[in-house]
Amino acid sequence: MPYRLKKFLSLFLTTSLLCLGSHLLPTVSSIPTAQILAQAQATQDRSDEAQQLYQTGVEQLSKGQFGEALETFKQVLVIFQEIGNRVEEGNTLNNLGAVYSNLGKYQQALNYFQQSLAISQQIGARSVQGATLNNLGEVYRNLGKYQQALDKFQQALAIAQELGIRAGEGSTFNNLGLVYHELGQYQQALDYYQQALVIQQEIGARSAQGATLN
Repeated sequence: MPYRLKKFLSLFLTTSLLCLGSHLLPTVSSIPTAQILAQAQATQDRSDEAQQLYQTGVEQLSKGQFGEALETFKQVLVIFQEIGNRVEEGNTLNNLGAVYSNLGKYQQALNYFQQSLAISQQIGARSVQGATLNNLGEVYRNLGKYQQALDKFQQALAIAQELGIRAGEGSTFNNLGLVYHELGQYQQALDYYQQALVIQQEIGARSAQGATLN
């Protein structure tokens, strides 16, 4: 076989094998392993920081320290957005809405609740979605927008029942009772209050029982 032909065939076969072999090779990151590990650790550190702040915010909210809770949850929100934790971003937006609702700033509360609802629907976080719908219903009730309140409470109730969240179910029954009471539809209000009371007694929610009985 002529030398040039042998050289051509050798080059052709080598090139063909390289092309075939390339399909079997894994993609190798151009980022050094140490850098990847450092980034992962930094993200975890930020997440831990956010979780600690989140718990602080929850405690402040439960104690009625709304100004402090507002600042804390805003810090938490920034961190969760930075690290891309959508579930906790939705939770934090919901808590910011709760703070504004407690302050009587209902339009701002609606804004945060709606953002939380959009995220929970997008990622399929049903429990967050249910809690946020319940909170939206409460804001609409406080604004006297009773039909919108009923709509949100019914959606929240369906999710609580679907997920078997008895505390959420009881709370929503109670909220539905409040709306019907304010509408002057006392028999419907009583029906919902009684359903709420049964669940609250079942799960031992003493403070909720007291609120319903009042």
